[in-house]
Amino acid sequence: MPTFQFLPFAALLGTLGFLCVVFTGFWSHHWRGGFAWDGSTKMFNWHPVFMVTGMLVLYGAAVLVYRVPSSWEGRKLPWKLLHAALTLTAFVLVVLGLVAVFRFHNATGTPNMYSLHSWLGLTAVLFFSCQWLMGFAAFLLPWSPAWLRIIYKPIHVFFGSTILALAMAASISGINEKLFFSLTNKTVPYARLPPEAWFANFLGMLILVFGLLVLWALATPAWKRPESESLEAQQVSSQTAALGITKCGRDGQPSVEIEAVRDYLEKLDVHKSMGPDELHPRVLKELAADPQINSVLSFSD
Repeated sequence: MPTFQFLPFAALLGTLGFLCVVFTGFWSHHWRGGFAWDGSTKMFNWHPVFMVTGMLVLYGAAVLVYRVPSSWEGRKLPWKLLHAALTLTAFVLVVLGLVAVFRFHNATGTPNMYSLHSWLGLTAVLFFSCQWLMGFAAFLLPWSPAWLRIIYKPIHVFFGSTILALAMAASISGINEKLFFSLTNKTVPYARLPPEAWFANFLGMLILVFGLLVLWALATPAWKRPESESLEAQQVSSQTAALGITKCGRDGQPSVEIEAVRDYLEKLDVHKSMGPDELHPRVLKELAADPQINSVLSFSD
């Protein structure tokens, strides 16, 4: 399989995403009557625009943040904040899209949540909401334990792709459903492929291509952020440097002075959470100050 540069690929994706939003807006304006916020059909037209923009395009951009090569160096926090901001903006647009469709249904007496499209869409939104809350708790809260990030990360990655796939399915089924409802014998039937049908079908294919390319980018190993060291290895490395290990014993194992260990333990921050060893810093600090422990360390030295 040929290897492509990510940035030109990202530019292509950006163009496709922009076209998805523009085509959705043009369809709603040109063939469906435009936009309003009054409970009418024009209010419903905001629903596809908000959903495609938020649930598909912005979300697709958010899941690819860590594929940008410049995110592989330096601090990861700014990229975490960008990822969270993009998904939060997408979530706000999704909520507005849901308000538009439910208000339209209630104003016109149309039943809610009866179609496969609505089931797929609501499932994607529920997963999306849980994904954002769990991601914020696991990766952005400073007191989040390391073991939670380690366990949840593959789950977060899996549901990231799943939500995008659900959004694609909901968007395409929604386009098809709208065409069946709008193009009837009173106008030109859908089966005869009038210009609106051609345009909307092409929009559905454009959404499919965009979503599949995002999923392909997520699955490409060469574009994944390199993990040079695991979290545990980084912690061990930092602790080793803090202890001042610079030499090895006769058996080839690292050697460290007892005083360096005692000094390190006494300087631990008791307000931090437990590490992979599941020992709280407060316990280790109290042990370092225990006279019996000190006597044992001195004897072993």
